[in-house]
Amino acid sequence: MAIYSIVPFSGSTDFRGIKITTTASPGDTVHTAQASASLPDHVTLQLTNTDTVDRPYTVQFGGTTSPDDKLTGYVPAGLTVTVCDKKPIRNNLVVKVASISATVLGNALTGAANVLVAHGYVQRQTA
Repeated sequence: MAIYSIVPFSGSTDFRGIKITTTASPGDTVHTAQASASLPDHVTLQLTNTDTVDRPYTVQFGGTTSPDDKLTGYVPAGLTVTVCDKKPIRNNLVVKVASISATVLGNALTGAANVLVAHGYVQRQTA
């Protein structure tokens, strides 16, 4: 039977939010997976937009190749969105987040530093 523990993102202190300061690729490091090739970290990531306008995001899982390693979207002004729920990663893969200017759903959105905050946790499989 699998054994899990809840741990903060490696880029967080005591489960506190991580302010996203990057507006270009690669993004700010949010979490680095455990070194195991067989035991995954299950990442749950939410982004909060503290600004008064919608902001785009790019999440990179282990690389910067588009579209293979990226999730993109936007966070409406003043709201929080769940970007991924229990996405498995392993083998030291790094999760990075940036607010990169993009066209999302036909709307041109401008990236901005210090307005998106990453929240979440990792369910780490230990056995």
